[in-house]
Amino acid sequence: VAGVIPWTEVELEDEDSVTERFRRVAGTGDVEIAVVRLPHISNFTDFQALSLAVGARVRYAEKPADLENADVVVLPGTKNTIEDLIAIRNRGMDAAVVRHARKGGLVIGVCGGYQMLANGLPDPLHVESRVTEVAGLGLLNMNVEFLPEKTTVQAAGTIEGGNSWLSSVDGATVDGYEFHAGANTCGAGTVPWLRLSFREGVDGVRNERGNVLGSYVHGLFDNGHLARAIVDRARAEKGLSARGGESLTLDQFREREFDRLADIVRASLDMDFVY
Repeated sequence: VAGVIPWTEVELEDEDSVTERFRRVAGTGDVEIAVVRLPHISNFTDFQALSLAVGARVRYAEKPADLENADVVVLPGTKNTIEDLIAIRNRGMDAAVVRHARKGGLVIGVCGGYQMLANGLPDPLHVESRVTEVAGLGLLNMNVEFLPEKTTVQAAGTIEGGNSWLSSVDGATVDGYEFHAGANTCGAGTVPWLRLSFREGVDGVRNERGNVLGSYVHGLFDNGHLARAIVDRARAEKGLSARGGESLTLDQFREREFDRLADIVRASLDMDFVY
């Protein structure tokens, strides 16, 4: 026996949705960020980075009442956009998200959640479901048609803030990846806010008011720039001044947790024996 390593809570990303993370609040502060829990939720580790922003609390929402006191509502990625959109509609969550947006609250969609913000989601080839088309939340003037071939690429982009609250991070870079079926067709009133640098094109649009935006890029919040701007915008809406202090990036947070785990393992084992 080389030693006994104690049970340890290490805040590393979960492999899948078998997690206690859905039942607890991450982070502390005045800004409440509610992530809508979807039946086929995927890539939800995107939002661990949001909880690292100074002044932010991140929790998961399962029913309309869970969104009532939220400052920011996030629609996450999903393995099945259409089925999950139908599921949240059956729970009345779709109307709660729309009410939040109509009041000026910030709504952010990532990948499948971004697609849900559209007017319509046609699926003529039944790539995602048995239905031919389903109505979206209508918060962004675009349609998303599902295609057989998935987009699976590394992605990097630059934020275009314009005259919106995103002006504080104008020119900031975002690095991540895309993994989705579906292609967007945008209409009047949609404004690009994330322009790709690895290849030509736009990977994120917002409404003219600036309170509804989405992107296909996973990893939007990892470097902390966008997360900080989101918290500052929410604080401004509440009549609060911006919070100072540096937020950890997700990479810095991971390194801290790996170091903590290594220290515990090293202290718990006879390392001379191991070597």
